[in-house]
Amino acid sequence: MLVWAPFQSLNSASKFALEGLSKSLAPVLRKAYNIRVSILEPSAVSAPSLVEARSSRAFLDNLCAGWGQVPKDLFLDYFQKDLGPAMHASCTPEEVAQLLEDIVSSQDPHLRYQTNDKAAVKLVDPTGNSILKFFQAMQ
Repeated sequence: MLVWAPFQSLNSASKFALEGLSKSLAPVLRKAYNIRVSILEPSAVSAPSLVEARSSRAFLDNLCAGWGQVPKDLFLDYFQKDLGPAMHASCTPEEVAQLLEDIVSSQDPHLRYQTNDKAAVKLVDPTGNSILKFFQAMQ
């Protein structure tokens, strides 16, 4: 899911960069080579063992080792109230694999896909097709 999140600056920045690169390349590759670009934006993906590990106090203590007290308290509060519950509402690896298979099998795939409705609500155009239509109209 392409969304900013506290304590995930590098992760968020890399996702935004890949989205921008994909949006820039999509109309060029489609017109010049008939290559379709699709962005798959899964929400949190986790197996039960990963959720359990991330929810353990030992994991959190290890993650915050060496942090000052203020950022550690802020992170633990954020994790308890927001990030932890979001991980339990995540999708499974099998759901992501099924969506990926659907994308690859599509004759005319969207530019963007999300694994669940939580990811799509943050977007004005969840499919990304308006970008492609804009460039097609310019031809």
